[in-house]
Amino acid sequence: MNFLNYKEYRRYLVLNLIHSLGPISRTKLAEITDYRPAAIGDIINELMDENLLVETGSAASGQGRHRTLLGLNSDYICAIGVSINASTIITNLLTIDGTVRKSVSKRIHASGSVDELVQQTIETIQDMLAQYSNRKILGIGVCDPGPAPGHWDEAGDLFPTLIAFNDWVNHDLKSILQAQFHLPVAVFARGILTSIAEEKFGAAKGLKDFICLDLCNGVGMSFYINGSVVRGANNVAGQIGDTVVHTNERICSCGKVGCVEASAAFPAVRANILGALERGVFSVLNSYYDCKQELTVQDVKRALDSGDKLCCHYIKESAQLLGLAIANAVNLLNPQCVFLHGYMIGLGDFFIQNLEAAIRENCMMVFSNVEIKVLSSSLEDDLPLGAAAVIFDDFLHTDDFKWVKSLNVESSSC
Repeated sequence: MNFLNYKEYRRYLVLNLIHSLGPISRTKLAEITDYRPAAIGDIINELMDENLLVETGSAASGQGRHRTLLGLNSDYICAIGVSINASTIITNLLTIDGTVRKSVSKRIHASGSVDELVQQTIETIQDMLAQYSNRKILGIGVCDPGPAPGHWDEAGDLFPTLIAFNDWVNHDLKSILQAQFHLPVAVFARGILTSIAEEKFGAAKGLKDFICLDLCNGVGMSFYINGSVVRGANNVAGQIGDTVVHTNERICSCGKVGCVEASAAFPAVRANILGALERGVFSVLNSYYDCKQELTVQDVKRALDSGDKLCCHYIKESAQLLGLAIANAVNLLNPQCVFLHGYMIGLGDFFIQNLEAAIRENCMMVFSNVEIKVLSSSLEDDLPLGAAAVIFDDFLHTDDFKWVKSLNVESSSC
């Protein structure tokens, strides 16, 4: 842990107050901190000389006076977020308010090498740094590829060594990027970054207790408790996909039988539907689905919209199993809200309504009114944002100033 000296503490206190409460006046900052106006003025002048703060306007303050308001120079303070998944490297440059200024997505090919991956990443970051050379780039956040059981084996272009990639990302890639760019580089487990992105920039902003679920080839969960993301002892908290909810014989990638991921994620649903079709069970899918092609969410939704009994059966079963697992998490964690995203949301209203019903049916009565919201963002959208968000938090020393968020300051008096 890096401890702040007195001068640093005052500097970062002011930055955090402006970040959380701004736009805010010098007078209000002096009232909150109990620092002398002259001391506040010196801190503000120093931060403005560094281009970290800007004057954003003024507000009336009694007897016709107007006080100048201060805010972070959001367009100037930036970070880079990198996400590496089974087939793609996504690199975003975004500002401290969450605005993505540039996003580059590059394919990872099955025949590619680690050296090619490194070179792709370096070239993309070099281009971004050159294009935004007049900005303050705080560092580079990298999301490691896993663990994400059940995700990789469904990828179209599986990078051969990706499953055992994490140690290499944490050590070799991190040191390569630090040496190349002379910027702070941090690597984060993908499991926590979804909820971090939503809390900093998305639908969970302002919430202290919530759960984010990703429903796709696997079932992932990340969550906040009392204003902090939960990482776990090995940085892999939230492995809801490997909780046992069923007694079938399908073996999960974790080695157990009956995991929700192996029973209810989309690959399991697809296997169930295709198996029924092979056995001759009637379905409207026979009228348009080409068995030589992969069965997609869109194919299944079309059948659901037609009231197809086969697809309705297996989608309802999936929703009930997922709802049971999510309800268990709600009973344990008591969140304010549960956020759902992932491509299974594309199955439409039938799936979402059955999922919500199963969550509420299996929750304790006292938790039955938990909010359930469907998000439009994808996991791959959130991961680089989450990685960059932690870089911003490190810069601001946010952990030392968590109490700032709980201040109740009227905006009209700022």
